[in-house]
Amino acid sequence: MDRNDEISTMAPIKDEVHLRRTITLPGAVAIGFTNIIGAGIFVSPKGVIAGTGSVGVCLLVWAVCGVLSLIGAMSLAEIGTMMPVSGGLYIYINEIYGDLPGFLVQWVNIVLQQSSSQALCFLVVANYCLKPFFPGSCDVPVTLVRIIAFVANGLVAYINSRSVKLVSQTQVLFTVLNLVSFCVIITIGAMHLAQGSTENFENIFSGSHYESIGLAFYAGLYSYAGWQIRLVYFRHGRYFNIRISLWYFVDHLEDEFCSRQKGSSAAIVCQHTRPEGDSPTGIFAFDFHQQILFQVNILLPITFVIACIFLIIMSTMASPTDNAVGLGISLLGVPVYYIFVKRRCKVKKLSQIWDRFSVFTQKLLLVVPERLPSNDVK
Repeated sequence: MDRNDEISTMAPIKDEVHLRRTITLPGAVAIGFTNIIGAGIFVSPKGVIAGTGSVGVCLLVWAVCGVLSLIGAMSLAEIGTMMPVSGGLYIYINEIYGDLPGFLVQWVNIVLQQSSSQALCFLVVANYCLKPFFPGSCDVPVTLVRIIAFVANGLVAYINSRSVKLVSQTQVLFTVLNLVSFCVIITIGAMHLAQGSTENFENIFSGSHYESIGLAFYAGLYSYAGWQIRLVYFRHGRYFNIRISLWYFVDHLEDEFCSRQKGSSAAIVCQHTRPEGDSPTGIFAFDFHQQILFQVNILLPITFVIACIFLIIMSTMASPTDNAVGLGISLLGVPVYYIFVKRRCKVKKLSQIWDRFSVFTQKLLLVVPERLPSNDVK
């Protein structure tokens, strides 16, 4: 048998390259849960109480944030049933509004949202891990916190690089631990209320101020964030969208947990523009005669868009510098898109450099670009 015959007898190579759907229902629920209720619930209350000034207004902000998150999740779920592909907001925005808005969504997500959120998450984890070793009024060394956060970041990166199944199992484990910790906190709070510790609910609207109400909403929505994560798992030949919108309410002592002094987290959660604010408007771009598995009232996405515009205006009035920085970094993605994406094929030298860099990273990381059949993309 010559070489040509040997090649002809080999199995044909499929023109498809994509990750296998190995996430089960418990894993999908765990990932969605940790994206919605994660480290943000431990830092957001400070921003909410600092932006409202009273327990009463703080509770109202939490309630409105929960309703807005529910509306956004329902609107995005409708788009997800009409576009059964992986990729989340990028795919939706790119398909509805075009390449540039889709690129800007990913630009904001990578440069601002994910990087700051992950940094905040690991710093919170490191601080909570080290706090038992520094009891009382002893402050945890900042350098040590950063070292532990760096190690935790590397550990998470290693787990993600090993396998999707390992990530799913790890998420399930930590979700269970998370639920146990929440149950302990809620039980202790209920015991204090039963013992008559209700001083925080006396004159609950005393000290209210509204000049930073936009920042308070941003902090509250950050705690609910994660509903825009799209998870697809395979079960009995059908694809299901996992959408979780959980109403979480825990009251902490105002003078202990929710001090009025803004920490570093306040700047982190308020200086980026939320990209998911545009995604519910995509409902208007679809054909109303298209088959829809899940449909919401048209007033819900309209309400969500109006609320997002209101929050942008209010947060800009309260903190114009932070919003200007976030807007500037977002707009910086426009020249990056036209130079490195749109014009790349027309500039031969730049295209060659980009292609060589792509090939180098593929060889270094043992990865290839995803290729899907055309019928799976639409």
